[in-house]
Amino acid sequence: ISKVVPLIFVILPPASLKIITPEISLGANMSFDDGKFYHNTKVYSFIKKVEIKEDYKFYLTILNSKIMWFFLKNTGYELRGGYFTFKTNFINPFPLPKLENLEEQKPFIQKADLMLELNKKLQELKQNFINELNLEKVPTKLQKFEELDFDDFVKEYAKAKKLKFADKLEERNFKNEWQRLFENDKKEVLEIQNQINITDKEIDQMVYKLYDLTPDEIKIVENNE
Repeated sequence: ISKVVPLIFVILPPASLKIITPEISLGANMSFDDGKFYHNTKVYSFIKKVEIKEDYKFYLTILNSKIMWFFLKNTGYELRGGYFTFKTNFINPFPLPKLENLEEQKPFIQKADLMLELNKKLQELKQNFINELNLEKVPTKLQKFEELDFDDFVKEYAKAKKLKFADKLEERNFKNEWQRLFENDKKEVLEIQNQINITDKEIDQMVYKLYDLTPDEIKIVENNE
């Protein structure tokens, strides 16, 4: 890369366009905000300097890439469980490529739009299913219901609802009531998650090229997880 620019964090009004990130995260989990959201001090925002012409979504693909995570894991501060803090002083040194030509940015922007759309669909699907459970407090295992098989789901849901089946018939009726919804929603969630994983890998390959990484360097980044 011929030119790089520093990643500059500034204090900004909530209505500003910005990229947002949780303060602590396992992997880069940044997103784009078009000015609709307010957040507390556990979420950080950054905004471009006026002279920086690159699109936010172009940068979003880079900041969520394996290169960014590789950089942070090797320069940042690791917390318990492999989590890292995304505080300003750890993010600012990360070099961003300078690519002012909009046509060159477009493939990255399109991928960012796709990822934002897929993640929105994923969250909506999962939330709709969780709402159907009608639980005041949803256990972690049920929040990740797509990772369960149906029998485990029944076990966890019955535990959360404090249900005790009077007999096998009652248990079978309960299973019949939930199986179709569970299997259908799990299938849809896993399909979207697979699309996200594929798109994520495609973005990583694009970013590797942008940083002119050699095959050996790519292996180092890929094996760093």
